[in-house]
Amino acid sequence: MSGMAPNPRPDEPVLPSKPTGAARPALLGLLVFLAAMAVYLPSLSAEFLILDDPQYVTGNPYVMYPSWEKLGATFGEVLRPTTVLGYYQPLTMASLMLDRVIEASLSGAYAREADPFVFHFTNILLHGVNAALAFVLVLGLTRRTGIAMLCGLLFAVHPLNVEVVSWISQRKALLATFFALIAVMAYARFTRKGDRGWYAAALVTYSASLLAKPTGLLLPLVFVLMDIWPLGRGARRHLNEKIPFFALAVIGGWIAYVSQTHAVDLSSREGHRSLFVTLLVACHNLVFYLAKMVVPARLCPEYLMPDEAVVTLGSPPFLAGVIGTALVAGLGVWAYRRRVAFAWTLPVAFLLMIGPTLTPVRFTRTLAADRFAYTPMLIALVLLAEILRRLLQRWDSRSTQRLGGAAGVIVIALFAFSTVRQQAVWRDSYAYYGAVIDRFPDQPSGHYGLGNAYIADYHGLANEADPATQERRAERLLAALHEYRRAVETDPDYCYAYYRLGHIEILRGDLARGIEIIEQGLATPNADPEGYLFLGLARTHAGEYALAVEPYERFLAYQPASVEARKNLANALLRSGRPADALPHFERLNALDPTDLDGLQNWGVALIMVGRPAEAANRLRAVVDARQFIAVQSDSGRRDQASDKLADARFTLAGALALDGDTSAALGELRAAIELKPALREQAAAHPAFEGLRQLPAWTALMEKSEPPASSDTGGT
Repeated sequence: MSGMAPNPRPDEPVLPSKPTGAARPALLGLLVFLAAMAVYLPSLSAEFLILDDPQYVTGNPYVMYPSWEKLGATFGEVLRPTTVLGYYQPLTMASLMLDRVIEASLSGAYAREADPFVFHFTNILLHGVNAALAFVLVLGLTRRTGIAMLCGLLFAVHPLNVEVVSWISQRKALLATFFALIAVMAYARFTRKGDRGWYAAALVTYSASLLAKPTGLLLPLVFVLMDIWPLGRGARRHLNEKIPFFALAVIGGWIAYVSQTHAVDLSSREGHRSLFVTLLVACHNLVFYLAKMVVPARLCPEYLMPDEAVVTLGSPPFLAGVIGTALVAGLGVWAYRRRVAFAWTLPVAFLLMIGPTLTPVRFTRTLAADRFAYTPMLIALVLLAEILRRLLQRWDSRSTQRLGGAAGVIVIALFAFSTVRQQAVWRDSYAYYGAVIDRFPDQPSGHYGLGNAYIADYHGLANEADPATQERRAERLLAALHEYRRAVETDPDYCYAYYRLGHIEILRGDLARGIEIIEQGLATPNADPEGYLFLGLARTHAGEYALAVEPYERFLAYQPASVEARKNLANALLRSGRPADALPHFERLNALDPTDLDGLQNWGVALIMVGRPAEAANRLRAVVDARQFIAVQSDSGRRDQASDKLADARFTLAGALALDGDTSAALGELRAAIELKPALREQAAAHPAFEGLRQLPAWTALMEKSEPPASSDTGGT
C-alpha cells in the first residue's frame, strides 16, 4: 500500500520510504488474519438465532433451496425485495445462497434444516480478511509494521465486533466493509498511479459494497476528505472524479429508502421525535460508540431505547453525550484552524460513516447497536495509527518501543479474552435474550424474544413421541406463556406478545380466546402486520377457512416470500371451495420451496378439483417418489408416519389417474396405498374419484383382497 502514503505538507513530516522492521508485511498480515480466525473459534459451534436468522437463512426459501432463478430474483427485486424483509441487499443474499450450496455439497444433499457451521465459518473468514486489510491500510499510511500490527490486531479481536461476526444475519456488514476497504485502497492507488483500471476497481467495489448493505453510501465524501489527507492533492480540483461515485450514492440511497419503506414504516406510527430529542440521542450515541471502542465494557446484544420522557439534559448519559460531542467538535475546529489535516478530516470521515446510525428509526426499538461501529472503527484506528506515528517520530527509542509493545500486547490480550467471553451471548437464542433481560428486565423485548425461543423448541420437539420429550414440550409452552405475559405486563401496547399469547391459547384448545387476544394485539396503536398471519392461523385452526383467506392475503402483501403464509393461504382457498384461486399460490409455493411435499400434494388436489387430472398425476408422481425415498430412509421411530404419508400420496395419485382414464395404473396405486394403510379401503369405496373403477372386476378383487380377516372365536364355551 505504498500508494497510500501522504504527500509532504508544511505541518507534516515526510514519511520513511519503506516500512520499518524486518518482518515481511505479508507474513504479518497473515498473522493478523489467523488471530481474527482463532479468537472466533467458539462461534463455529453457535446456533442460528431466532432473531433475523430465519428470514435470512432458515426460513428463507431462496437461501434454503437456491437456484439460478432465485439468484436472479434477488438482484431483480430492486424496489420491493421479497427475499428478505428490508432494504435491497442482493449480494448478501447471494453470499448466503453460496454457503447453502457449499453445505449441500459437503453433506451430499440439501438437508431440511440448515447447519450453521458453514455460515459462521464464512462470517469469521470475512472478518479475518477485513482485519488483514486493516493491517495493510495502516501499513500503507504509516510505513511502520508495529503500528500496523497493533491496529490490525485491535480490529481483529475487538469485543465490539462480536455482534457482526457471530451473528449470521450480519453477513451484510462484513461484505459491505470488505468491498468498502477495497474501494478505498483502489481509489488511493488511482490517485497515485493515474491508472484508470484502479479507478474502475474503486467504482466496482463501491457498487458491490452498496449491494451488500448501504453502509457506505457516504464513502464518496470520504474520498473527498482523503484528497485533503493523506493524499494531499486538493479536494476541489478533483471533484469531477467523484461524480460517478456520487451518482451511485444517490441511486443507492434512493433504492435503500424505497425498498425499506415497503418493509417497515420508516415514518413511525408513533409520531416523529422532536428535534431536541433527536439531537440528544445523536450526541449520546456518538460518545457511546467512541467510549465503547476505547473501553468495550458492559456490552449487550440490544441497547433498548428508554422512554423519551427521560431523554433530557438532566439525564447524565445524555448530558455526557452533549459535553463529549462538544469536545470532539472543539478539537476538530482547533485542528482545522491549525491546519492539522488528519486531526479534523478523520473525525469528519468517522462522523460520515457512523452518522446515519446515530438516530435509529423507531421501528428498531433500540438506542444503539454494537454492529454500527464495525466499519467506522477502521477510521478510528487510522486516527490512532497517525497519532502513534507522530509520537514515535518524537520519542522513538528502544525503551519506548518496548513499553509501547508491552502495552499493546496487554490491551490485545484483554480484548481477545473479552471477545471470547462475549461470544457466549451469541451462542443461542436463550443466551441472547437472557443477556437482554439481565440488562433491561423491565422492557418487553427480552421477554418476548425468550418466549419465542421457548416456543421454537416446543414446535421443534413435536415429532418426538416419548413421554419425557412431551413433558419437556409442555414445560416449554408454559415457559413461553410466562415470558409473553411478562412482555405485556411491561408494555401493554406490545402487539407481538399478544399475537403469541393468542397462538398459545389456540394450541391449548381455546380458539375463541386465542382469536380475541390476537385481535386485541391488532388493535394496539402500533400493530405490526405480522398479526394477520396469526389471525389466519387461528381461523384455520377453527376450521373457518374462508375467514382465514383475508388475513393471509394481508400478511403476504407485507411479506411476499413467506412460505408459511403462502402455503396456508393456498390451503385455505382450497378448503373453502376455491381451487382455481389456490393454484397460483401452490405454484409460487413450489417455486419458493420445492421440498414442501404437502404443498405439492395439495397442488395436485387443486388440479384434480379444477378438472386437470393429467397435470395432477404428474405432480403427484413426484410426491410419491419422494415419499417412497423418505420412507425407506426413515428410522424405525418415524417409519410408520412416513408410510402413512406415502399411502395418502398414492391414494391421491390413484384418484388423479382414475379420473384421467388410466384405470390400470390407478388400481395399482390404490392397491399399494391400501396395503400400506388398510383404513383407506373404506374411503376408496365411497370416494367419487373411483366411481368408474367400481364397475370393473379388478375392483371387486381388490376390495376382497384388502378385506381384513374376520375374527374367530378360539376360546372355550
